[in-house]
Amino acid sequence: MLLAQSFPGMEYIPLILLCLAVGYLVGLSVILLALLRYVKLAQKLAIGLILFATMTTFIFAMLLGDPVNPAAHAITMSPAGLGLVAILIALLT
Repeated sequence: MLLAQSFPGMEYIPLILLCLAVGYLVGLSVILLALLRYVKLAQKLAIGLILFATMTTFIFAMLLGDPVNPAAHAITMSPAGLGLVAILIALLT
Protein backbone atom coordinates (compact mmCIF):
# COMPACT_ATOMS: atom_id res chain seq x y z
CA MET A 1 0.00 0.00 0.00
CA LEU A 2 2.78 2.42 0.89
CA LEU A 3 4.66 1.63 -2.32
CA ALA A 4 1.58 2.34 -4.42
CA GLN A 5 1.12 5.66 -2.67
CA SER A 6 4.71 6.81 -3.10
CA PHE A 7 5.03 5.94 -6.80
CA PRO A 8 2.21 7.00 -9.14
CA GLY A 9 0.89 4.28 -11.40
CA MET A 10 2.05 1.29 -9.35
CA GLU A 11 -1.49 -0.04 -9.19
CA TYR A 12 -1.41 -0.58 -12.96
CA ILE A 13 1.69 -2.82 -12.92
CA PRO A 14 -0.26 -6.13 -12.99
CA LEU A 15 -2.33 -4.92 -15.93
CA ILE A 16 0.78 -3.76 -17.78
CA LEU A 17 2.46 -7.12 -17.20
CA LEU A 18 -0.65 -8.96 -18.39
CA CYS A 19 -0.75 -6.92 -21.59
CA LEU A 20 2.95 -7.56 -22.16
CA ALA A 21 2.53 -11.30 -21.61
CA VAL A 22 -0.42 -11.45 -24.01
CA GLY A 23 1.48 -9.38 -26.57
CA TYR A 24 4.58 -11.56 -26.43
CA LEU A 25 2.55 -14.78 -26.55
CA VAL A 26 0.56 -13.63 -29.57
CA GLY A 27 3.72 -12.28 -31.20
CA LEU A 28 5.59 -15.55 -30.89
CA SER A 29 2.58 -17.54 -32.10
CA VAL A 30 2.20 -15.23 -35.10
CA ILE A 31 5.87 -15.74 -35.98
CA LEU A 32 5.32 -19.50 -35.71
CA LEU A 33 2.25 -19.24 -37.98
CA ALA A 34 4.26 -17.23 -40.50
CA LEU A 35 7.00 -19.86 -40.49
CA LEU A 36 4.41 -22.61 -40.99
CA ARG A 37 3.14 -20.84 -44.13
CA TYR A 38 -0.20 -19.59 -42.78
CA VAL A 39 0.60 -16.25 -44.35
CA LYS A 40 -2.84 -14.60 -44.52
CA LEU A 41 -3.71 -15.47 -40.93
CA ALA A 42 -0.27 -14.41 -39.72
CA GLN A 43 -0.53 -11.04 -41.46
CA LYS A 44 -3.96 -10.32 -39.98
CA LEU A 45 -2.89 -11.32 -36.48
CA ALA A 46 0.34 -9.32 -36.79
CA ILE A 47 -1.59 -6.19 -37.74
CA GLY A 48 -3.89 -6.81 -34.78
CA LEU A 49 -0.86 -7.23 -32.52
CA ILE A 50 0.63 -3.94 -33.68
CA LEU A 51 -2.68 -2.18 -33.02
CA PHE A 52 -2.97 -3.85 -29.60
CA ALA A 53 0.54 -2.76 -28.58
CA THR A 54 -0.05 0.78 -29.82
CA MET A 55 -3.38 1.15 -28.04
CA THR A 56 -2.13 -0.27 -24.75
CA THR A 57 0.85 2.09 -24.87
CA PHE A 58 -1.42 5.09 -25.43
CA ILE A 59 -3.87 3.98 -22.74
CA PHE A 60 -1.12 3.53 -20.16
CA ALA A 61 0.40 6.87 -21.17
CA MET A 62 -2.96 8.56 -20.55
CA LEU A 63 -3.51 6.75 -17.25
CA LEU A 64 -0.05 7.25 -15.82
CA GLY A 65 0.77 10.66 -17.22
CA ASP A 66 4.15 12.39 -17.14
CA PRO A 67 5.98 10.79 -14.20
CA VAL A 68 6.58 7.54 -16.11
CA ASN A 69 10.03 6.91 -17.51
CA PRO A 70 10.01 7.02 -21.35
CA ALA A 71 11.62 3.58 -21.35
CA ALA A 72 8.34 2.21 -19.97
CA HIS A 73 6.57 3.35 -23.12
CA ALA A 74 9.16 1.59 -25.26
CA ILE A 75 8.73 -1.59 -23.23
CA THR A 76 4.94 -1.58 -23.60
CA MET A 77 5.37 -0.98 -27.34
CA SER A 78 7.85 -3.86 -27.77
CA PRO A 79 5.26 -6.53 -28.80
CA ALA A 80 4.69 -4.45 -31.93
CA GLY A 81 8.25 -5.33 -32.94
CA LEU A 82 7.28 -9.00 -32.93
CA GLY A 83 4.34 -8.10 -35.15
CA LEU A 84 6.65 -6.36 -37.60
CA VAL A 85 8.98 -9.35 -37.64
CA ALA A 86 6.02 -11.65 -38.31
CA ILE A 87 4.88 -9.49 -41.22
CA LEU A 88 8.37 -9.54 -42.71
CA ILE A 89 8.59 -13.32 -42.34
CA ALA A 90 5.14 -13.75 -43.88
CA LEU A 91 6.06 -11.53 -46.83
CA LEU A 92 9.38 -13.26 -47.44
CA THR A 93 8.04 -16.83 -47.34
